[in-house]
Amino acid sequence: MLEVDEIIKWAELEVVKKGGMNFFDGVSTDTREDVKGKIFIALKGERFDGHDFVKEAISKGARGVICEKDVEINGNVWFFRTRDTLKALGDIAMGYRMKRGFKIFGITGSSGKTTTKEFLHYLISPDIKWGKNKGNMNNLIGVPLTLLFLKEEEGAVLELATNRKGEIKRLCEISKPDFGLITLIGKAHTEGLGEIEDIAAEKGWIFRSIPENGAGFVNVDDPLVLKVSNFLRCRKITYGMDPSADFCGRIISIDESGMRGEIYGKGMKISFKTALKGRHFLQNILAASSAAIYLGINPSDMKERIERLNAPEGRWEVLKIKDITLINDSYNANPVSFQSAIENLQIFKGRKILVIGDMLELGEKSFDEHYELGRKIARISPLVVFFKGDYGEAVESGMRGKIKRFDDHNKCADELLKILERGDVVLFKASHKIGVECVFKILKERLGGKDAS
Repeated sequence: MLEVDEIIKWAELEVVKKGGMNFFDGVSTDTREDVKGKIFIALKGERFDGHDFVKEAISKGARGVICEKDVEINGNVWFFRTRDTLKALGDIAMGYRMKRGFKIFGITGSSGKTTTKEFLHYLISPDIKWGKNKGNMNNLIGVPLTLLFLKEEEGAVLELATNRKGEIKRLCEISKPDFGLITLIGKAHTEGLGEIEDIAAEKGWIFRSIPENGAGFVNVDDPLVLKVSNFLRCRKITYGMDPSADFCGRIISIDESGMRGEIYGKGMKISFKTALKGRHFLQNILAASSAAIYLGINPSDMKERIERLNAPEGRWEVLKIKDITLINDSYNANPVSFQSAIENLQIFKGRKILVIGDMLELGEKSFDEHYELGRKIARISPLVVFFKGDYGEAVESGMRGKIKRFDDHNKCADELLKILERGDVVLFKASHKIGVECVFKILKERLGGKDAS
C-alpha cells in the first residue's frame, strides 16, 4: 500500500486534482495489466506515450494518475503532475524501498547477469524469502517496478542493466544495494557506453554505492573488475579460478554430458556435477555460491542445489534431437558472450553449424567486432555459417570464407534440414532483436525432440 502523502513527498508531485481514498494498492505503467486501485504512471517512450492511455486506466479502476502534461480527468481520481514520470517512478520505488527496509543484492556486468541472478536466487530461496526481477525487468522501468511489487519478501536479488551512461548510477540510487557484484566487464553496448574504460566506470557505480556495512563480491579473474573494486568502502569478498580468491573454483572434467567442478575456500569444499558446461557457467556458479554462503546458506546444502541449477531460457540451452545437438544461446550477443559460445562449442564432437546474426549496439566498432568474430569462427572450421543481419560482410571477411545469409526463418530451417546429419551440433546466437531463436524453435518443432537435460 502506498499512501498519498508518501508519494507526494518521495516524488515531489504537484497535486492538480484530489481524489477519494488516501492510499493506492500499488503502481501500474501498463493498462494491459491490472490497474484497479493503483496509481497509473504515464511513461513516455520512443514508440509509446502513456498519456494516451490515462482514460483507459481510469475506466479500469485506477485510483490516481501521474502525468507530465494536462489530461482530462473525470471521477473521484487523484491527478498528480511532474516534469518527468520516469524519474517519479524511480523516486517512488526508492522511497518504498527505504520505508520497507529491504535487503538488496545488485548484480551487473557485461555478460552473465541474468544467469548469476537466477542462480543466486535459487540457491538462497529455501532459506531466505527474497524476490527478483522477472524477465527483462532490469532497467529504469523494470527495477523500480520490481521493488514496488515486493510485499512479504525481506529483500531481492536485482539485475541492473545499462546501455547508456548514467543508468547504473541511477539504478543504484533507486535500489540502494547492500551487496553487489560485477560478473565481468567487456565490450557490450559500446554505442551508448563508449570505450572499455567507460564501460568499467559505468559498471563500477555498483561498487561505489554499497555502504560500509555491506559487501562487494569481486571476480579476481577480470582485471577491470579488480580495478573498479577499489571503489568499495565495505568488505571485499573475492571469487574466481585464481587460488588466491576467497572462493576458488575449478573444472575437474567437462564433456558433452556436463561438467564436474569444485569450489573451495574458508575451510570448506563443494564438489558437484552439473549438466551446465563451460568456464562461464563455473564463473556464474562461483559468484552465486560465494554470495549465498555469505548470506548464510550452509555450505553443506550447496552441492545438491548447485546440481539442480538450470540455465535461463535462451542461455546455452542444449537439446538433443535424433542425435542432433541444438544449442540455443540466442537471448543476446556481444563480443564477450560470443567468445564464450565459440569456446564452449569445442566441447562437442561432430560437425559444427552456426546460425548467427548481428551483435547490436556496438556503434562505430560494429564492423571491426564482427570482423574479429569471423576470425574466431574460422578457428573452429564450421561446416557452414548461416547469418542474419547487416554485418555478414564483416564476418565473412574475418573468416576468409563464405557464409549463407538469410532473412526468412522458415527457409533457413529448410536449408538446415537438407544438410543435417546425426552427430551434428548447431549453435543459434545473435542479439535478441535479430530473432535467430525463431529458427531454433522451427527446427526443434520439425525434428520433434525433447530437452536433452
